[in-house]
Amino acid sequence: MSKKLKGTTHLAFLMASHHLAGDLSDKNVPSAAYYRKRPYRVERFTEEAPARAWLHHCQQPALVLH
Repeated sequence: MSKKLKGTTHLAFLMASHHLAGDLSDKNVPSAAYYRKRPYRVERFTEEAPARAWLHHCQQPALVLH
């Protein structure tokens, strides 16, 4: 997908809090750090507003500091 879209794909998963707690405690589920070197980023949320804010932030061009 990243080749077709020519960039990093961002996926926000909206989950019930008890499902997220289960994922965070399950050693078979990759942590957020696992996705840092992939052509996609994954974050898990329990509320829509923070998920949408994160996706919006991901759309912003990277700032170059000199």
